[in-house]
Amino acid sequence: MKKIGIYGGTFSPPHMGHIRAAELFIKSRGLDELHIIPTYQPPHKIEDEGAKPEDRLSMCKLAFGHIDGVTVSDREILRGGKSYSVLTLREYAEMGIHPEMLVGTDMLLTLEAWYAFEEILSLATIVCMRRERDKQKGEALSIIAERLTRRYDASIIFLNGDVTEVSSSELRAALHESEKRSTLLPPDIYDYIVSRNLYGISHK
Repeated sequence: MKKIGIYGGTFSPPHMGHIRAAELFIKSRGLDELHIIPTYQPPHKIEDEGAKPEDRLSMCKLAFGHIDGVTVSDREILRGGKSYSVLTLREYAEMGIHPEMLVGTDMLLTLEAWYAFEEILSLATIVCMRRERDKQKGEALSIIAERLTRRYDASIIFLNGDVTEVSSSELRAALHESEKRSTLLPPDIYDYIVSRNLYGISHK
């Protein structure tokens, strides 16, 4: 049976941190396939972030398309509504797939607040990309991983890697600074943003 990983997110826009995380996920976990799944509407966000779902899907294809084994999936965009992770995992379960799901440190720390989180833990192996250098946060991650494993029989795996950590707000600020932008954003993603007049960036 193929080993499938899934990596979901808003990807608004996808940046070098996302790309390196995807590459590390595939290599470290020996994945046969990695499915990149841009959300339609994140449950925790209600305002438009400046890019339509179709634009974020197109940018994901540009950002991840060169990586062997990667498929960019439009399943959550086609489904519409709020993109609850459990709904996507149920679809994989119907196909007989128990995927590994990549999450960030903050996502793991708040996972117990997610919709139907117990079911999520039963439908996927959680792979957390540890990027923090904060000792206190590292200890908190270890505590929650132990609790989820003990209480819910969850499977939690940690990956350690040199992955660029950047917030969407920081990235959008860098869109206006060519030197910083060059280290955070693939050129074809920036060109797409300009061509579509996204995030307040347009042709000069």
